[in-house]
Amino acid sequence: LTVKHARGSAQRPMSDAELEEKFRVNAHAWNPDQNVDALIKAIWDLDNNQDAGAIMALTIPHEAQPGRRVSR
Repeated sequence: LTVKHARGSAQRPMSDAELEEKFRVNAHAWNPDQNVDALIKAIWDLDNNQDAGAIMALTIPHEAQPGRRVSR
């Protein structure tokens, strides 16, 4: 079996929905409890966002966010 152009390559780009799903799957593997909707929205709006720190803050696992109590 030969694949001329892999899914996600320039010749066979992924749709926005496919990109989001791939991101969700990988984010879930990193932290199953993290809601990534706000991060996805911020990434899509990256050209209009002037606060990179706010975007990076969305990557902090919920249990590690300042002011949040961690119960284990």
